[in-house]
Amino acid sequence: MYVKNFIAEFYSLFIANRLYKMNYDLRFSKKSKFCSDF
Repeated sequence: MYVKNFIAEFYSLFIANRLYKMNYDLRFSKKSKFCSDF
């Protein structure tokens, strides 16, 4: 039971980190595109 909970916690953290990184990359690429257009 505890191990299953730990795995779920780790997996959710991993997914959240991945989504945050993806969002950051999108924002950064948008910003760089804006800078190059400007």
